[in-house]
Amino acid sequence: MTKQAVGVYVLIKHKAGQTRMRKSGLEIPTEMEDRFVLGEIISASTSIGKEEFGLEAGQQVLYDKHAGRQVRVEGEDYLMVTCRDVALIV
Repeated sequence: MTKQAVGVYVLIKHKAGQTRMRKSGLEIPTEMEDRFVLGEIISASTSIGKEEFGLEAGQQVLYDKHAGRQVRVEGEDYLMVTCRDVALIV
């Protein structure tokens, strides 16, 4: 089954982030501190995602950690966000 985002949506696979050590010795995931988190685009629509925003499958991006909704497709977890929630192509 092909996963294909449509319209203004982008399908992203979250990349596990690094952790930061606090003075107290507690490790905090970077996702809890930073506003943007790292992910890989699995699918972006051709008309809006690619043509208007330059987003394509396989790109590493930073996206707003509060954006989108989690979806499960074929037993794997992904995140559906809008193109506007993608802040940076890495």
